[in-house]
Amino acid sequence: MLKGQLGNVSAAYGEIQTRLDNVSAAYGEIQTRLDNVSAAYGEIQTRLDNVSAAYGEIQTRLDNVSAAYGEIQTRLDNVSAARAAEQGRCKLFGILPTAMKVIHCGAGESGFRSSLSVGQLKGKAALETLSSLRVSL
Repeated sequence: MLKGQLGNVSAAYGEIQTRLDNVSAAYGEIQTRLDNVSAAYGEIQTRLDNVSAAYGEIQTRLDNVSAAYGEIQTRLDNVSAARAAEQGRCKLFGILPTAMKVIHCGAGESGFRSSLSVGQLKGKAALETLSSLRVSL
C-alpha cells in the first residue's frame, strides 16, 4: 500500500512538475512579448517625439509666414497710400498718373516738373517724397 501511495505521489509530483514547466514556459513567452511591447513602446515614443519636434518646426514656420504676410500687408498699405497721394498731386496739375513705370507730374506754366520711379515709392520714403512735391509747389 505504501508502495502504491508512493507511486501516486510520484505521479502527482511528475504532473505538478509538468504543469510547473508549462507555467514557466508560458512565463518566458509572456516575458518575451512584454519585451517586444516595451521595444515597440520605445519606438512609438521616439516617433511621437519626432512628430512633436516636427510640429514645433511647422508652428515656427507658420509664425514666420504670418509675420511675413503682415509685413507684406504693411508694404502694400504703404504703396496704396503712396499711390493715392501721388494721384492726388497729379490731379492738382490736371494730369492723371499713367501705367508707365515713371509717373510725371507737371506744373504747367510754372515750369516745375517731377519724375518719380514707381520702384522708388516704398513706405515712409514714398510718403515723404510725395509730401515734398506738394511743399515744392
